[in-house]
Amino acid sequence: MTEARKVWHASQALDAVEQWAQGAILVREIGLVPNRRLDGVLVPLGLDAPGLKNSSQRKGPDGVPVGFFDRHGLAGIEVKITRADFQRGLTEGQFEDYSEHLIGLYVVTTLDVCRTAEIPRRHGHLLTSVLPDRSLSCVCKRKPRFEVRQPTHEQLWRILDRGWKMLEQKRTEIENDHERQKRMIGQLAEDEIMTGVRELVRKIREPVSPEVAALLGEALGYVPVGSDIANRIDAVLGGRR
Repeated sequence: MTEARKVWHASQALDAVEQWAQGAILVREIGLVPNRRLDGVLVPLGLDAPGLKNSSQRKGPDGVPVGFFDRHGLAGIEVKITRADFQRGLTEGQFEDYSEHLIGLYVVTTLDVCRTAEIPRRHGHLLTSVLPDRSLSCVCKRKPRFEVRQPTHEQLWRILDRGWKMLEQKRTEIENDHERQKRMIGQLAEDEIMTGVRELVRKIREPVSPEVAALLGEALGYVPVGSDIANRIDAVLGGRR
């Protein structure tokens, strides 16, 4: 049986996290921490978001689960694809700096980078890989110790700004893809039409049997020469054949 393979790029690891993080929006590459840039942050959409799935279901007077808004915060995502980068995050206090400004931090790694036990216990661990069928996998090996920490006004504005840019980028990609599809469909249609025309010209150039010539002569009073018709088609098509 073929084993899972390593993820080689941070963007690929983030794609795997995005598939895993149902109930949340992954905002990539955002500066929510002073002098540092996070690889991503999970913005929760509801109780299915990471960190909220096991929150208390006891309802408050307004019908909302107790603790919902306290834990409805921002969880950081930091990707470490190499062992050296992971160790640098430990020695430089990178993980701790992030956690001071968020409800929790997920350290995202791929195979052979580290063991879960090597990550400080307050942080979560997401393990990403590429499966034998080339699909991406993201497994939560450990959740962070979530803390009550509301987003600041600056963090919220930064998320809005980054989210808008992400939407604009996606819109542009969709429009470009639509144009490529239109060109491709047009080219396919043209190829099909030209294939039919070439076949028609080939058949027209074929000699007319005596029987067919006699019938045409009786019906039209003359026998049309196939090569003349084919030449007229060639003249209309020009160099497109």
